Amino acid sequence: MARFSVSFLGCKVSHTDMQAVRERLLRDGHTEGAGDVAVVNTCCVTNEA
Repeated sequence: MARFSVSFLGCKVSHTDMQAVRERLLRDGHTEGAGDVAVVNTCCVTNEA
């Protein structure tokens, strides 16, 4: 399994989304830490925001 790190930049929704991604990766057997995969999520302001 891969080692991963997650980063989020922006709003609360971005943080919540990345927490869900992190939990899924852990549940699927990956480990957190510097290494194979870096996941970066940023925020985008929309008309509806």
